[in-house]
Amino acid sequence: MTAFFPFTFFITEFMKNLMSLQDKTPDSIKYLPTLFHEEAEKQFSPLRALLLVNEYYFGQIEDKIKHIEQYFDIYQAPTVSGEGQESKDFLSWLAGWVALDMDRTWPEQKKRYVLGKAAELYKYRGTITGLSYMLTLYFGIEVDIKEWAWPRGMQVGVQNRIGIDTVLHEKPNLNHCFVITWHVPPAEVVTGLRERVKKIRALIDRERPVHTKCYFAVRNQIRNREGTQRNANSGGKEPRRNTKEHEETRRKQGG
Repeated sequence: MTAFFPFTFFITEFMKNLMSLQDKTPDSIKYLPTLFHEEAEKQFSPLRALLLVNEYYFGQIEDKIKHIEQYFDIYQAPTVSGEGQESKDFLSWLAGWVALDMDRTWPEQKKRYVLGKAAELYKYRGTITGLSYMLTLYFGIEVDIKEWAWPRGMQVGVQNRIGIDTVLHEKPNLNHCFVITWHVPPAEVVTGLRERVKKIRALIDRERPVHTKCYFAVRNQIRNREGTQRNANSGGKEPRRNTKEHEETRRKQGG
């Protein structure tokens, strides 16, 4: 008996909706041949009921088709499509039409703004201007971009100290290389810097010309408990030492 309960409930609700529509004249009568108009206008005729059911279930779709242009207008398009668990981020889906990858956690206003800039961004894609603007637009950061450059790393006989600035790699073609440096404000060092750097790096790799190589340097100044200032970076300079502490250590070591 319980197996038939959902079906019975559906039929009951369906009949209620149908009875509530009996007083309404179907709009789709105008699409029928004149021969059927009289039959469709009768209150309890099967043809009238069929037309009302069709309009009840498909009327919303027709309304959407009538205003289809709103779904492609960045200022009028709905934020989400569907209801409940089936709801989806409509603006992010719309961004996929122009190959624009948007963060789903962005506020609605920012999503619409970035969508509006999509066509303009493609004009500068692969250039310093475009890459710098994308990083500012997506992450709110300002970076220094230097073309035809690459970090020196360790060079025997020239610069061969083993430390934080040691980088081992093959000699690159500088014509296809550039360096991006982000000077991180001290306030951003503590909270989620590693994850943010991963997202920035992913954006750089997506937007840079495919034949180029990019070195992304993250630099910031952090003060530790002793008051010593050091660099925390991905390819930077040697940490600065407190001069007095350094001299005292040398005396103890007999240096």
